[in-house]
Amino acid sequence: MFLAGENITAGRLNRLQPKPYIVKASGSLAAGSTNADVPGCSIAFTTEAANAVVQCSWSTDYDLTGASTTLASSRLMLDGATGSDVFTINQENAGGANDRVTAAQFWQFTVASAGAHTIKMIATTPANTTVNVYTAIKLLVIEVA
Repeated sequence: MFLAGENITAGRLNRLQPKPYIVKASGSLAAGSTNADVPGCSIAFTTEAANAVVQCSWSTDYDLTGASTTLASSRLMLDGATGSDVFTINQENAGGANDRVTAAQFWQFTVASAGAHTIKMIATTPANTTVNVYTAIKLLVIEVA
């Protein structure tokens, strides 16, 4: 917000523009992985002011080769900490070879401090499920002027 008599600066105007980011997986995540980094699904971003709002949406492409009684899941980590209790989840009890599911999810949070940050996707896959290259993260950073 700008008040009467205030100077408008380029820095404050820059913070008014939402900053979009998108990445796609650069490779598959092998079956039998536990909380492993999804290749290529990491975004480094910088906030110019404290309390920036970040909106994330992501999709996880699960490629199954057979039925499983174990969940496959993905979630996001912010600055090395599992800040998200929001997961994409897949479980295929009766499926067989060549089954496929793309699950999507959304997470919104506030980054308390200004500076450099990293968000990345981690996933857990049962013995017969991989996370495929069609997996992606979209991020929108909204700062206060």
